[in-house]
Amino acid sequence: MVSWGRWSLRRRLFVLVLSLVLITALALAVLVRLLVIPPLVSAYLERGQDVGRAIGAVIVEHIASGDKEALEGLLTTELKLFQRHLAGVALLDEMGEVTIFVSEVEDLQRTYQVEVPLVKDGEHFGTLKLFLKRGHIDATIRRLGFIFIGVVSLVLLVLLGAVHLFVSSINRSLNQLMKLAQSVAQGNLDVLSRLGEEVHCWRLVSCPEKDCPAYGRKDLPCWLIDQTRCFQCPEGRFPQKIEYCRRCPVYIRHAGSNELVQLGDVFNFMILQLREGREALERAQALRESLIENSLEAIIASDAKGNIVIFNEAAVALFGYRPEQVIGELCIWDLFPEGMWEGISNRLKGGQKRLKNLETLVITKDGEEVPVWLNAAILTDEQGQMGVVCFIRDWRQIQYMEERLLETERLANIGRGVAHVVHEIKNPLIAIAGLTKRVLKSLPPEDPNAFKMRLVLQEIERLLTMLEDIRDFTKPTRLNKRKEDINLVVEESVLLLQSELGPAGINLVLELDQELPPIPYDFDRIKQVLINLIENAIEAMPEGGKLIIKTYRDGAWVVIVVEDTGKGIPPEELEKVFDPFFTTKARGTGLGLPISKRIVEDHGGTLEIHSRPGQGTRCILRLPIPLEERKEAGLAVAG
Repeated sequence: MVSWGRWSLRRRLFVLVLSLVLITALALAVLVRLLVIPPLVSAYLERGQDVGRAIGAVIVEHIASGDKEALEGLLTTELKLFQRHLAGVALLDEMGEVTIFVSEVEDLQRTYQVEVPLVKDGEHFGTLKLFLKRGHIDATIRRLGFIFIGVVSLVLLVLLGAVHLFVSSINRSLNQLMKLAQSVAQGNLDVLSRLGEEVHCWRLVSCPEKDCPAYGRKDLPCWLIDQTRCFQCPEGRFPQKIEYCRRCPVYIRHAGSNELVQLGDVFNFMILQLREGREALERAQALRESLIENSLEAIIASDAKGNIVIFNEAAVALFGYRPEQVIGELCIWDLFPEGMWEGISNRLKGGQKRLKNLETLVITKDGEEVPVWLNAAILTDEQGQMGVVCFIRDWRQIQYMEERLLETERLANIGRGVAHVVHEIKNPLIAIAGLTKRVLKSLPPEDPNAFKMRLVLQEIERLLTMLEDIRDFTKPTRLNKRKEDINLVVEESVLLLQSELGPAGINLVLELDQELPPIPYDFDRIKQVLINLIENAIEAMPEGGKLIIKTYRDGAWVVIVVEDTGKGIPPEELEKVFDPFFTTKARGTGLGLPISKRIVEDHGGTLEIHSRPGQGTRCILRLPIPLEERKEAGLAVAG
């Protein structure tokens, strides 16, 4: 049997009302029995007394005469006259003995008995006993019972109907609140209670305060909005100002004294608080993720069991794994050489709790051991250790930056000396070139010395060009970066040299990826690199061939390839192509490729040259895609 506490509200109210009505009906029935029926019976017996006295007045004369047959006939006549009420009549003598008995029925037990003394002129003639029928009074009692039952039934039906309407109204409100609570429990905070009349304060009271935060709001009522400018409510939040709001005509129009509507308002306030809390958590989470993902250091965190739970973008670049290959798949010690994490963990658990700038090794996806600086700390809560977080900095990058800094300082020092030397050499050369030109102008064209003068001028120009290259090579590069499509500089570089391709019998093939993200680079410097690479390719194909230039995206890089089908470069020369002043050209300075390599590296990129004798040369220029562009393009692969 279902317990009372588990019954529905409707069922409990129905049972309660039915019980109250039945108990009340039973009490009223008892009261009717005690207060109504006795007076009815008493009145009926009194009436029987009146009938007996009327009959006695008729027969007392005949009793005195002693005519028994006349008396019996007379009593029979009177019995018929009052047969509606009388079941029988008996005449008793002074001793109480029955002398005459007249009856219409055999069973006189279900009758009321009334005795009327027969007295005339003070003389007693016996007693007249009347047997009154109970059917009349019983019918009256039954009619009263039917009326009582009908009234009780009508009252019960009315009450049950009223309870049904009342419970239905409450149930509708409760069901709305229950669905609202279920939606909130499932994480849906975009729902609000709609109980009560929808009102808009600025319309209802013709509010002139257009700067009020509630003015024009249809999604939230004014009593749930902070810092309103209501004329009778203080500025503040919902719980503090609600007592004032409940006296406001706007709130009275909305809720009145309906507790369920007020409960719905409290639900709405709770939902708004949860929504604000969730938005604050989402902002904090977004900030945390942004800090983690945009960190220049690799950030890796594990739970108490060692399972990796955080693996940021810098960790992807360092280790070569994608996040889905690590999170939930690898343990933190899998990223360190065998036994090394155990030592780090022991130091963390041994009381230090955190490590700073520890020089150690990690293992990349390709199995390479990389020297790093490690900062680590144990994450704890009230119940104990939650896990470990590691901040890892690639020591190679630090070494590279230090080397670049030293190289820059070295080149700056050399550059200052070279600039002085170049200046001292350049001025005499310019003077010699000027004098040579004057001498050349004074000689006839057919003079043999004119040809020699022209050779002198060419060599002077070559020396001046070499001096400019030396000065550029020793001078630190200053980049003027703009975010642009890399295809623009490729197309302009090709356009500048395209006139040299046709006469040389070179077929140009352009394969440019039009979906590349824009990247920051110095347009003029990269154009200088491309022109150098294209000119080298043209010179490598004196008998014609094919020049292939293409761009594409490779993970975190934008790649430019310049490939020719020329004679190629021997291995012993290939390893020296980036050495300053190394050249196989008769009139080259040997600084073109070293300068190009340095320009690309100053962009954070790489320049590689692959070649085989007789099979051509392939130059691969890689420039990095910024982190924000990588995220938009979904690039998580380390370059």
